[in-house]
Amino acid sequence: MMKAKYEQEFELGPPTPFNVEKEMRITFRDGSQIKLCPKEKPKDTIKGAIMFELDHPDPMLEEKIGKDKVNDFFNSMLITKENFEQLAATQFGVLKPLGPGPDEIFNFGINPHKTTSLGKNEMESAKNLIETIYTFSDQRRGIIVRSLRWFRRGAEANSEDRFIYRWISFDLLVALLGLEKKEKTKPKGTPTLIKEFMNSKYMKAETAKMIFDKHKLTIEKLSKANLKSFRGTERSKQLLELLPGPKHKLKHILTKVMLCIYELRNTLFHKGELFETINQNSALLGDVFRESLKTYVECS
Repeated sequence: MMKAKYEQEFELGPPTPFNVEKEMRITFRDGSQIKLCPKEKPKDTIKGAIMFELDHPDPMLEEKIGKDKVNDFFNSMLITKENFEQLAATQFGVLKPLGPGPDEIFNFGINPHKTTSLGKNEMESAKNLIETIYTFSDQRRGIIVRSLRWFRRGAEANSEDRFIYRWISFDLLVALLGLEKKEKTKPKGTPTLIKEFMNSKYMKAETAKMIFDKHKLTIEKLSKANLKSFRGTERSKQLLELLPGPKHKLKHILTKVMLCIYELRNTLFHKGELFETINQNSALLGDVFRESLKTYVECS
């Protein structure tokens, strides 16, 4: 039985956080292919297309398959590409069925913030990350893909929205720890899960140092923010007592940092109060999510 072929065009931006200086293609293990076209003007949108095949065409799934593959690819790029912060939602064109014949189907025309150049190696890194995630069990893959989609929403947002979306991404990642242990005991609270996750193999000592050095000023502000849990635990004070600490305690320090950010989340959600350092905390949270996810995938 001959496979059914489809082409789905898409646009990314504005804003576009990277430049495409020449045509680039990436091919996945299943034979599907994503193509990105060069921009004629710096402010143009990124144009591209995905071509894929289905053994058993299903009108209810055809369009979803193409869209999910494109979005998963760009979502993974948020993890693998440096200095890649803002990413607008992908706009899709009409799904086009293709007849049998050559696969050279990308013949559509190109209509004439701060950006970085996108290279072939970076596209390969994003592809490798998402393809590895696709090999996980349905439950683990579902959690990670959802966490990436929430993280993508944070890349489209600003200020408190970005913080909220990134927190949801991190919270989903922490949930994976329970799957690994396959615990059947009483569910643990978020603070306990954060402690276990930050001190697990998914947070490397060198990663903790990188995050600490990069966000030292933000961490100092958290230690003086007078953050407390609803039960009166002095989160900021506990962090302050560890600063400055020996290098071998950086994972412990970062655990206290994440507990402080957890209280920022509680203050925002349950009291409606917004800290003026929300953007800096969002950036810190983003780095913790990116590095933890990369390590999780490497270790799995």
